[in-house]
Amino acid sequence: MKDTILKCNVKLLARLLYLVVPCLAGCGLFRDVESARPNMDESTFRRLMTRVDPWPSHSTNYSWDGWLRLVSVAKTIQRVPHPVMERVFYEYQRKGCARGDFQLESPEQLISDGELFLLMRMVFELPEAQIGPWVTFGKWDMPGVNFSPDAVHNIAWPVRWDHGHPRLESGYVGIEGVNARYNARDEYVYFLKRYAMRDLSLFHFDCGTNSSTP
Repeated sequence: MKDTILKCNVKLLARLLYLVVPCLAGCGLFRDVESARPNMDESTFRRLMTRVDPWPSHSTNYSWDGWLRLVSVAKTIQRVPHPVMERVFYEYQRKGCARGDFQLESPEQLISDGELFLLMRMVFELPEAQIGPWVTFGKWDMPGVNFSPDAVHNIAWPVRWDHGHPRLESGYVGIEGVNARYNARDEYVYFLKRYAMRDLSLFHFDCGTNSSTP
């Protein structure tokens, strides 16, 4: 009798695991534990970035799926040791440059730099009203930026957060600001010293919309 009960309990447990484990994995609970310190190199990062939607040209529309993918990549980056991520950003942007010159980027690299620019504003909790001198890392400055030392700056531009809901304030319009290539590694290092990583567990988005506008 006891053997029969034990066999039934084992079968029941096996069935529960069969049903529950895929659900937990699908929610990312197991995946986050397994990749708490994900292995990262330039090729791995390049594969991750293929998931990211480009900064839309002259538009603030960014799809719900696009935000989800951007947040997913940002979460991965947050778990990578900082020195490793610095090297990966450098190698990722340098690969494919004409004659190995960082400034000689291709049109494709210009688009990927815009994706990095958005990604960095997901990784870090950046102030939208900070007093002080404007610090730029090339290519894009907020339109109408004031370079006086006591001006108020929106460091998070072009992404604005509203209670865990991100939206774009500006579409991509080409070069806005300094005529030098955006340097993701240098901005990453600068942000690390000054700002906390964003708590992306607070992220939410209305599943029924494909626009960045709430």
